[in-house]
Amino acid sequence: MKQKLIALDLDGTTLNRQGKVSQRTKETLSKVTQLGHRVILATGRSFQISKHIYKELGLNTPMVNFNSGWFTYLTKNGTKNALSVLI
Repeated sequence: MKQKLIALDLDGTTLNRQGKVSQRTKETLSKVTQLGHRVILATGRSFQISKHIYKELGLNTPMVNFNSGWFTYLTKNGTKNALSVLI
């Protein structure tokens, strides 16, 4: 199977009406990453506001913030602009 890149918005997609990540969503995203696909969050929110969701999902991919205005990569030593990591 070819590896896919799956980009998800937060509001109305990854988050339920209560603004939480459901157990079903967590399990589904875990399964697709175990299959070798890459999941990224793409949101209009800032990194500071959305990083707890990123951590909750256990992602290790760049995140798109500010309506594609900023790409963030969370590392064990903090955050970095993802473009500097990818280049």
